[in-house]
Amino acid sequence: MKIAVIGTGYVGLVTGVCLAEIGNKVSCIDIDERKIKKLKKGISPIFEEGLEDLIKKNLTLPRRGSATKANYDPELVEGECAAKAESKRLSFSNNLEKEIPNSHIIFIAVGTPEKEDGSADLSQVENAAVSIGQALAKLPKEKQDYKIIVNKSTVPIGTGDLVSKLVKKYYDGLFDVVSNPEFLREGSAIFDFMHPDRIVIGGESEKAKTILKKVFQPLAAPVLLTDLKTAEMIKYASNSFLATSISFINSVANLCEKVGADVTQVAAGMRLDKRIGKRAFLDAGPGWGGSCFPKDVKALVQIADENYTQFEILQAALEQNERQKKWILGKLFTLLPELKDKKIALWGVAFKAGTDDVREAPALKIIEELLAAGAEVLVFDPQAAENTKKIFPQVAFANSALQAADGADALIILTEWSQFKKINLPKLKLLLKTPLVVDGRNLFNVQQMYKLGFQYISVGRQWLEPKVTIVIPLNQVNQYLYESLPHIFNIDLKNYEVLILPDQIGRQEKGLLTKAKKNNVEDKMKVIATGKIGPAQKRDFALNYATGSILAFLDDDAYPASDWLKVALRHFQNPAVAAVGGPAVTPAKSGFWEKVSGAVYESLFGGGTARFRYLPTGTIREVDDFPSVNFLIKKESLQKVGGFASQFWPGEDTKLCQQIVYTLGQKIIYDPQAVVYHHRRKTLADHLKQVLSYSVHRGYFAKKFPKTSLRPAYFAPSLFVLWLLTTAGLLISRGLGRTPLIVFGSGGEILGAQNQSLWTISPLSIALAILLIYAIGLLVSVVQIAFKNRNIILGVMTAPAIFLTHVFYGIGFVVGLSTKNLKSKMRYQKKPAEA
Repeated sequence: MKIAVIGTGYVGLVTGVCLAEIGNKVSCIDIDERKIKKLKKGISPIFEEGLEDLIKKNLTLPRRGSATKANYDPELVEGECAAKAESKRLSFSNNLEKEIPNSHIIFIAVGTPEKEDGSADLSQVENAAVSIGQALAKLPKEKQDYKIIVNKSTVPIGTGDLVSKLVKKYYDGLFDVVSNPEFLREGSAIFDFMHPDRIVIGGESEKAKTILKKVFQPLAAPVLLTDLKTAEMIKYASNSFLATSISFINSVANLCEKVGADVTQVAAGMRLDKRIGKRAFLDAGPGWGGSCFPKDVKALVQIADENYTQFEILQAALEQNERQKKWILGKLFTLLPELKDKKIALWGVAFKAGTDDVREAPALKIIEELLAAGAEVLVFDPQAAENTKKIFPQVAFANSALQAADGADALIILTEWSQFKKINLPKLKLLLKTPLVVDGRNLFNVQQMYKLGFQYISVGRQWLEPKVTIVIPLNQVNQYLYESLPHIFNIDLKNYEVLILPDQIGRQEKGLLTKAKKNNVEDKMKVIATGKIGPAQKRDFALNYATGSILAFLDDDAYPASDWLKVALRHFQNPAVAAVGGPAVTPAKSGFWEKVSGAVYESLFGGGTARFRYLPTGTIREVDDFPSVNFLIKKESLQKVGGFASQFWPGEDTKLCQQIVYTLGQKIIYDPQAVVYHHRRKTLADHLKQVLSYSVHRGYFAKKFPKTSLRPAYFAPSLFVLWLLTTAGLLISRGLGRTPLIVFGSGGEILGAQNQSLWTISPLSIALAILLIYAIGLLVSVVQIAFKNRNIILGVMTAPAIFLTHVFYGIGFVVGLSTKNLKSKMRYQKKPAEA
């Protein structure tokens, strides 16, 4: 059978070569002269396993004696005995007008790229149809024999009718249009063609369908004969279903990460269901790409819209796929919040293994975002490097996977090339600057990676979370602790314990243990008497009893959100992170003055640059100073710095944070989603007393630990107090509070005006203007707080509370600045007791 294939892209070239392999004489036609020249030399312009070997083989072999799946001698068609042709089976040409008239079957296998609105661009198909009609029209009438035109391209429903109409415009001989959709998978296209699950042939002519069926007879596959439009729909429906399957399993993977399941085992269990099947598309990853799925799904959605049908499930699949592409970045940003100047190694750009196709590949989005974040990206892909360079010429490419990983701050795996699975993992760990691997293809065993010391993140597989010891220092068991414990034991994490550290084991502590036993949580909780020592010393004391590798410090008057540890622990996957902090939010059911105290800290005017510590908003960031009310730290890091500097309590966490960041060179991450709820002081007096204590320490730290405490914002309240005193001094010294500017006589007449020097008026005017600005700031805070809490009284009372907070803080800060030595009076008790 003489066959012409228009288009030597992925589908056209594979189709033409394989048709030649099963005994047909095939001419592959393309307008790209450079491509045709390469093909004539046996060089494939695309990478597909085994394709170039078949090209070379069929360029030289005659049709007779070819090796096929079955002995096949095509029947006579229109008087032509195709079995006896001696010329080579495969040829390549730019001359469509020459090749088309000599062919019995003409395959259209040109591109149908996506338009901006998601519909398929049929311009290449239309041009091919016109060219076919024009070429056939040049034949003399006596040579205008029967032709079969086959749509191999993926085209919208109704395209077959369009092709027929365009050909008829020029050619009035006998022909039929048939749809024969391809179902080739890049990376295994040769196998898929030679061993198809089914062959679909759609058309209105039984003659055409019968002839085409005989062409594919050597493949010994099931053949489905349909009408034209049904065949066109089968292709779109098949690809859309497969794409939806991947989006589905990726959604399942995301849920698995939340609940602690393993998506690979979930998929294995699903495949055992015969209704689903062992070959189901259930491999979780970074999202689907390539030349087919994205284009075909969008096209089917567009076709549905044009026919007034809502295809919500496909729209959801598209949206989920876009989110999945961001999954990798989300994981990486969690571990490396600052990517600027970081070296990121990327293994694989091709949308799947076995191909050099990077069209719609998830890796493209990843590279784009990494570059935008200022990262240095080094890429390795065994086949897709050249295609990637065309898109990102500024990106560096390595010659091997290990070369790409050498000195990298993180490694991202995006294509499942088999050579990656065989990599020397111990050597990889040594080469990476930080042994951080984000595996988008689940290539490695989780347990093995952790045993080797990698920080390893995969898709939908449970991270081996470290054990956490929650440490609660307190004087004695109280009502706040009873409020906190139900929240603690409702935490969305299994591997944790609770250390409660009272001064002594009394009646209340024993009662707590009895209640814990009754509620079956005694195995998670220890109550250990420490003696009368301070909170900082109690936290250090916990090092002797904690069995977790992460210590989570919580005040006795605070309680956590259920996902507190889940959120915080993800940052410890980055080995550079030593500690994580989160906001201490005022509980909704707090008393009035507690809410006032909380509103002071949360307001921009009251909390200033530190207000993020009290609000569950903002972005993940690195910090170098954070309070221990909501603070998680690696046990080994706390041990390395020698624990808390308890002599600086209640500011001991400042010294600790400075040592972590500037002595150990590690990171402290603030995550606004790692929330605990912290009760404030019950009265305004207690609030101000606390503020005064903190401010004295902050003033002392400004000279003791200038790296983290010598900051303009910490001086602002003191400057404010100084300005208040200056303003008052001006008013008193110049008598402006008592003497009018205008002098009146006894009869009420004006006798004159008292002269005021510019020196007196200017400073006073400035002082009063600043006070006015301050008053406006207070008013804005009142409005914001009242609106946020829907409580006018709370907003109004916050104004004097902010004012007094500034005054007390300012005074305390000055006291701290002038203090030569600051020490805590509390010491360890020699013999603690455990209950």
